Amino acid sequence: MAVTYDIEISPLPSDFRGTPQEFFEAIVKRMVITSDAATFVISDTMPTSNQGPWLKNGTQWWVWDEDTSTYIPQDLSASINQQVFVGEDEPDPDEYQIWLKIDGIKFIGWFTWMGDVAGWVEEDSELSAGSVTSAFIADGAITTDKIANLAVTAAKLANDIPVTKLAPGTANQFLRTKSDGSTTEWGTFPLESTEISLVVNTTLTAAHNLGQTPRFVRGVFVNKVAEHGWEPGDEVDYTAVWDANDYFAALFANDENVGVVLPDNGTPEIRKNAHTGSARGTMTLASWKFKFYYAAS
Repeated sequence: MAVTYDIEISPLPSDFRGTPQEFFEAIVKRMVITSDAATFVISDTMPTSNQGPWLKNGTQWWVWDEDTSTYIPQDLSASINQQVFVGEDEPDPDEYQIWLKIDGIKFIGWFTWMGDVAGWVEEDSELSAGSVTSAFIADGAITTDKIANLAVTAAKLANDIPVTKLAPGTANQFLRTKSDGSTTEWGTFPLESTEISLVVNTTLTAAHNLGQTPRFVRGVFVNKVAEHGWEPGDEVDYTAVWDANDYFAALFANDENVGVVLPDNGTPEIRKNAHTGSARGTMTLASWKFKFYYAAS
């Protein structure tokens, strides 16, 4: 089919005056050439008037809309075969080989057409028992923020999971169920209190937050400044301290606190020479702290 061109020229002003060159340029400026050949525009910027189809960025077809006097995306879906069928009933396998089966708005599963013999085969959407082993889990790959609360129970964990697959706490900690019976936390066994300054003729206590009376309680004097053969960091059992009248410190515990009643008949004395022999000396209170160890069981 031959392409035709139409030339239209608007009239010159009646008072035009000029040289032959100016006359020629005036005619060219007023000349419009149209053709029945298809044209389109390729650009990143939308044309402000109808320039034919617009290939935006060289990848998207847009067409001029007379109602809005702007370009709108061209719907090409009718010329492109859909790859996935979404619906409740089986699609025609001659048209679709992948089927996203739904029930209303509920997702049922993915199915793939495997020929007349196998038909539509569902892809497994859940992990089968034993399909994930410790060898397939990189160390540190599973963190607590990726696991929903209470989602993992003992029944869902395989036996003999190596410790390296569990995110560690700090040194010498253990994982325990808290007193509420439903949440867990890393704890130190035994749990320990902060160090408490010594005050004569008083009772020292520390809250334990176990929610029950501890079944194990131990109290120690912690040396901070060397004294009587003991060095900073040494821990001396509370039974190694008494007062001048041989009154010993007494430990106690309840469902809120652990505590110790210091001797109240004189300045506390401690066994000398790093727990050897029977000699004892007066304690410098500022050189020592008291600390509790305790556990629920």
